[in-house]
Amino acid sequence: MVMQSIDLRDNLRIILNNTGNICVKYNNNFNINMEDDIVYRCANLFFEISKIKNTGMLIEITKNIPIGAGLAGGSADGAGILIGLNKIYNNFFSQQELMNIGAQIGCDIPFCIMSGTARATGIGTALNKINNNLNYFIVLVTPDIFISTREAYSVFDNNNNISQIQKINNLEHAIKNNNLKKLCENLYNKFECLIFQKNLINKIKQEFINLGALGSCMSGSGPSVYGVFDSKNQAQICFENLKLKYKNIFLCEINNNI
Repeated sequence: MVMQSIDLRDNLRIILNNTGNICVKYNNNFNINMEDDIVYRCANLFFEISKIKNTGMLIEITKNIPIGAGLAGGSADGAGILIGLNKIYNNFFSQQELMNIGAQIGCDIPFCIMSGTARATGIGTALNKINNNLNYFIVLVTPDIFISTREAYSVFDNNNNISQIQKINNLEHAIKNNNLKKLCENLYNKFECLIFQKNLINKIKQEFINLGALGSCMSGSGPSVYGVFDSKNQAQICFENLKLKYKNIFLCEINNNI
């Protein structure tokens, strides 16, 4: 797959204390067993591998990325805590070492650490950076349904018709050649054919096209759908129209220089 950073992000705040424990708190009453929390696990692994003594900390997370939306929000938070701790401890690890640590927790974390544009192979942790000089805008809609990433990948793994590698090759070629039209012509996501909400996904994609998007596709394992625009003004018009129908909608720019 080809992965792309955008400027939608959660905010993480690390407050060091002398408790000797790691505590993670979310702004939206998001309840999860601490031992299963990706941020908690990443922080623990950082100290385990670095052998740095953990004196204790409170990690406050303000969620802006919808949960279970196919946007790697949890992975981005895991990447954020690894980057943050590494800065606190004077860049103890190189970026590649941080990515290797993150890969032990989640397949998307290495990309979230590297950011920009990349071709991912294998289980998603083998990354080749793509030089991307394109400038375009994204309108992103997350419909009010939840899709378990684990369950979606289970369905994907049981489906033998994994094709369209050529579209991914074409997509990478279009980015390298600054051809936004060709990029949009080759947008493809196998998960769209596998999830049971595909009629809703197709409906949102068509709404984007009707409002001037050059292309539209589902993100990750869904259910978020994005439209690509070469004009911020056109993207804003689309955003203003669709925000009357959808609660979780975002106007974003791609981010290649984090």
